[in-house]
Amino acid sequence: MKVFRYLLALVVVFSGIAIAVEFGLRGFMPDSYRGYLVEVGDDQVKWRLGPYEPTQPASGFNAPIPVEKPANTLRIVALGTSATEGWLTAETVYRKYGRKSTSTGISSYSRALEFILNEMATPGSMNIEVINLGIAAYNVSDVIRMLKDAQRLKPDFMLIQIGGNETWTAERNNWASYISEDIPYLYTAVGYEILTEIKGGWRTLSRGGNAFNPMALFSTKAEPVVAEPPGRAIGLEQRLETYRNELFRLGEYLRDQDVPYLFQVPAPNLADYEPFASMARPGTTPEQIAELNRLLIDALKDRTPAAKQKYLDILAIDDGIAEANFQLGQIYLSENRPDEARELFWKAVDRDLVLKRLPGKFRDVSMEFVTRNEFPYVDEMALLDAGTDTGVLGYNRLDDDVHPSIEGQFILAAGMARAALDYGLLPAEAYTADPARQPDFSDYESHIGFDANAAGQIAYLKAAHNYLTFGRFRQRLRWDPRPDVLLQFIIDELAIANAYTPDAASRYLGTVLNLYLGRTDDAAQLVAALDCRASAEQAQRVNAALVDTSRRALGGLSEGYRARLNDVLTAEGCRQ
Repeated sequence: MKVFRYLLALVVVFSGIAIAVEFGLRGFMPDSYRGYLVEVGDDQVKWRLGPYEPTQPASGFNAPIPVEKPANTLRIVALGTSATEGWLTAETVYRKYGRKSTSTGISSYSRALEFILNEMATPGSMNIEVINLGIAAYNVSDVIRMLKDAQRLKPDFMLIQIGGNETWTAERNNWASYISEDIPYLYTAVGYEILTEIKGGWRTLSRGGNAFNPMALFSTKAEPVVAEPPGRAIGLEQRLETYRNELFRLGEYLRDQDVPYLFQVPAPNLADYEPFASMARPGTTPEQIAELNRLLIDALKDRTPAAKQKYLDILAIDDGIAEANFQLGQIYLSENRPDEARELFWKAVDRDLVLKRLPGKFRDVSMEFVTRNEFPYVDEMALLDAGTDTGVLGYNRLDDDVHPSIEGQFILAAGMARAALDYGLLPAEAYTADPARQPDFSDYESHIGFDANAAGQIAYLKAAHNYLTFGRFRQRLRWDPRPDVLLQFIIDELAIANAYTPDAASRYLGTVLNLYLGRTDDAAQLVAALDCRASAEQAQRVNAALVDTSRRALGGLSEGYRARLNDVLTAEGCRQ
């Protein structure tokens, strides 16, 4: 009993220390601490702990930025989330996956905007400089804090992305945060839990206490449809109200400033994404969920026209099931009914379990904010939709269902350039443009030097990030009856990577996924290229790496998969 009391006392003491640190550290932090550090010298500003774009001629984090603009230059500053940063085309992602980056693969819509505006400029116009200060995982509260520091750079106008991370980031309007490699946390996990429980008003989704982890719902049995977490609807409404309040605060602040600005409303309408899973509406019984799962898996197996009615039958039971809405939307696209497909994709996003995908209400609030206040804005969804054959945004514009590809970045930048001119955001006496001189995407690719090697690098980053990090594929493989459909575009990206910038990592992942699908000949070709027969050390290295990649990519390995892996490794001399 005494031991138990001592242990309890230790837990209380350590919890108290953690709470004290959480609520006390902020008072000792410098004013410039806003999830990043701003170093201010006599003539320059440097942000730290942000993304690592800077590529020339565009500048950004970790590149000292002169406070005074260069001669004959107009300055634009871009604030926002990972979509602003450039995520899958950013230096941070290259480093994350052990890739060596070059300026040919690094991009963002800031860099594209700088190129477009300078190309459109008439003789005698001043140069355009765009500074990218986007940070992955930031929400509107972080952007507001950053806005004040960014004004030290004396921009001629600012791009402000809003509403990209509001459903899943912590409520941080009064709390300092910092950026780790992946997502922002507060100083201690204990403090974060207290903040989430008290201020968020809804239970965390993981029994381990990780409020960022919706996939914890699959910790026992993977199914396409799960019960809605208790309190989730209330929690989302509270986050929506917080977002409204923060937008109001942002609007009040901007009205007192002289700097022009252009808002970006993000694009959550996705055609080619695969929903991670669906949440049944509140009050659905376990028996009803079991029946929905049975019906949905049966429909997914059916690749005939009869599948359409099966999805309609499911939606008659619960019209919010993400997977059924998504699959029916794909059918409508094939029938050349894009408007109806778009509505279904929107519903799919609203009930998709991955909270990073912005439910429609948050986008509605963003649009209401910019239109009610008559703020200059661009609608990213409209810009990207307009660039597709079907009129519905797809994987050709977004690398991972969220972040624009290089082509998507260019499309957004072209829309921003037109908006900047239409709204008169650049001083007419210093800059005039000829819209007929707006360049093509191929011109931008030439400008950054994008080539086959860069295409191969990006293809690998897309495949690895989508499969190993974005979080849904390994879980879906436990219930999706069509793994070939699910994994094909990942394998296609790896094929591009292996054609242009082959290396061991892309061959390992390609081998594993092909083996999972029973494509042993394709897997054997990839293993042969790893040349196990070169030496005993190489054979041992490849053998260990493929086993490790298999576990990371698939989790538990079936007997059939183990046998296929062993056969290929033995045949190619990787295992004696």
